[in-house]
Formats: sequence, C-alpha cells, structure tokens
Amino acid sequence: MFEVIRSEYGKELGRFKLDYLGEHPRLDAIVMNASVKLFEQGLLIS
Repeated sequence: MFEVIRSEYGKELGRFKLDYLGEHPRLDAIVMNASVKLFEQGLLIS
C-alpha cells in the first residue's frame, strides 16, 4: 500500500475510493479501486 508521509498540496479536504469504467468518450481508461485524496491545491490518486 502507498501512503503519503508529507504533502506538498496543503490541507487534506477529503478522501474516497474510485472505480471508473471508461464511460467518458474522450478518456480511454479504466481505474479500479483507486484511493483519491483531495487537497487545497490538488489531488492525489493512488
């Protein structure tokens, strides 16, 4: 498992799990069981 020790993105605003099965016509990708963390200045997907 990957864990962030120090964040360059500022204060953490929230976190959630994500599954994306490629429904968007301009994004050709599938993402399964990704952990997403929202920060003040960006996001981290692992």
